Amino acid sequence: MRIRNISALLLFSLMWSCSGGGDSEGGGLAGDSNSAGASWDFAEEVLCTFESNGYYAAYLASGVNNTPVAVRDGFGRLHTILAVGENDLRLYSQEEETGWSWTNIPVSSPTNRIKCPSLIEEQGTFHAAWIEVDDSSHQNYFVYAKANSSSPGGLNWAVKKVSSFVTEGFSEELKYTAFAVPAEPGKPVIASTQGYPDIQARIANTDGELDFSPLDSGLYNLEKSSDVTLAASGNRVIVMWEENDIGLGPGLSANLVFRTSTDGGKTFSNPRTLYSDGTAPGGDPSVCFVGDAIYVAYQRSQIGGGGKIFVAQKLPGQTYFEKFGDFGMDEIGVIGSGWLPNIQSTKHYLAVSWEESDNIYFDKWDHRIKVALVKDAATTPSVEYLPATSASATDSSVYDLVAHALVSEKESCVDLFWVRVEEQEDGTFHISLMHRQSSLSEMTSGP
Repeated sequence: MRIRNISALLLFSLMWSCSGGGDSEGGGLAGDSNSAGASWDFAEEVLCTFESNGYYAAYLASGVNNTPVAVRDGFGRLHTILAVGENDLRLYSQEEETGWSWTNIPVSSPTNRIKCPSLIEEQGTFHAAWIEVDDSSHQNYFVYAKANSSSPGGLNWAVKKVSSFVTEGFSEELKYTAFAVPAEPGKPVIASTQGYPDIQARIANTDGELDFSPLDSGLYNLEKSSDVTLAASGNRVIVMWEENDIGLGPGLSANLVFRTSTDGGKTFSNPRTLYSDGTAPGGDPSVCFVGDAIYVAYQRSQIGGGGKIFVAQKLPGQTYFEKFGDFGMDEIGVIGSGWLPNIQSTKHYLAVSWEESDNIYFDKWDHRIKVALVKDAATTPSVEYLPATSASATDSSVYDLVAHALVSEKESCVDLFWVRVEEQEDGTFHISLMHRQSSLSEMTSGP
């Protein structure tokens, strides 16, 4: 058993009060308090900590790289979503005077397991999506909920089961929710990966599974489809996913394909490869819109180990994506090294965040979160980097996973949310939802 670095525990004075509440009991793990004390003097703050039996809980408690989990509402307040343990779904909200507080989001059944929640805010409405699993019936559900984000009387969530799938055992279940909300009359779109090792990606809207689900482009001798991602802007929607001829991503056999919609997801274009030459080597994509342009960040495994993070763009009038930007790396479009990139956007910036590592995907012990801000991507792209999160590369019992960065609407600061894993001497794992806010003046020019 690896011994924990005690100095890492002393870095955060809020570590053992779940949500920061001063009245926490039971070791400060989740469920003790629903009010967080203000902690503006800390570079990194802990919103919640709960106990699990493995690091994989980090990828179930939050949406992974392929979907949004944090938003600002119309008043500029931050909100994020988290599944605490298996049955507790929470909305964390930042209050100007009191710090962070949380409220429960109702689920379709209190006994169902909750996985991979996602959160979007559009024109005064919160939209949330997640996966629920009923262990007694082996049913898996896409679940959608919405609430008025500015309601003075508190949030009143309307919850709806969207689609159901019968699976046998944990390995066959749905995982990795993707979520997008097009403008009305378009309907919210939800997607996920199902199964292991026999994998297929599924997609539905709030009326049920779409007619081209499970996802299969027909462009390859398909063995697997997985790691689907979604984005919407107005009536425009994009769905992108990973397909494999051989092996299982994030391996070298992975390729990216996409379909687009201009009518809110009612109909979609024929599938295309990411690039015009018919290839798209890569996996675990994340997509976003900037005006009429579409951007993607994805990873590609390297022979000998490690992964590279790429960015590519599809500008108005273009049929395919193309890599862009000379960011001082060894290849056009490479913005860093590591895994599981997420991409979000404002008018002038792309915020790309990922699990930084020079090692193989499953060596989680050295992962920490890195953020790159790409300015003016469509015209004169330049990049600057924020400092990595503070998990020590020399302490293999503490590591950072699941990156989500967003730039404020006024483009004055960057908020980063991630999940910290701390291995305990008794074999359990403490899973913490983390937050850090940085001004753009804190950026550095090198990776």
